[in-house]
Amino acid sequence: MTYEEFKQLAEHPQHRDVPAIFKLEVLETEELEEKKRSHYPKYKVNT
Repeated sequence: MTYEEFKQLAEHPQHRDVPAIFKLEVLETEELEEKKRSHYPKYKVNT
């Protein structure tokens, strides 16, 4: 897959007529102290 093909899919994802299994809602992100910071953000999620 080329970058352009990937970009097209990312900007215009295919939609399917099937029910969703789950729904994820991001409530807030946490800012950690400098020494505890990770490369990836941490999220609090309501399940």
